[in-house]
Amino acid sequence: MNEVGWIVDLDILPDQVDAFYALTLEMINAAHSEPGCLSYERFFTGDRRKCRILERYESSEAALHHLGSFREAFGPRYEQMVNRRSFWIFGQPSRALAEELNRFTSELHPHVVGFHD
Repeated sequence: MNEVGWIVDLDILPDQVDAFYALTLEMINAAHSEPGCLSYERFFTGDRRKCRILERYESSEAALHHLGSFREAFGPRYEQMVNRRSFWIFGQPSRALAEELNRFTSELHPHVVGFHD
């Protein structure tokens, strides 16, 4: 299996800061039970106006499952709260996952070297 993931930078709309933080807690709870989700992390600036997302999945299939669940449960609310500044994909996504993620970005960063335990 090939791990895949992404790093996303968001600007949270000024009138949505509290609502987005609450939605983030809902999203974390949902992702925690998804099969193949290895990490699902959010990092906020002190004023919570910017958010960096780090997500990792054990396979493209797990990532696709997450995207479908996410879109159904959170998509419309999420899209109304943020402006996406960047979306970097890392790993070796399947063709189906790459096509799905092309809606957000074409920044693909295949794994070349390194390790993690």
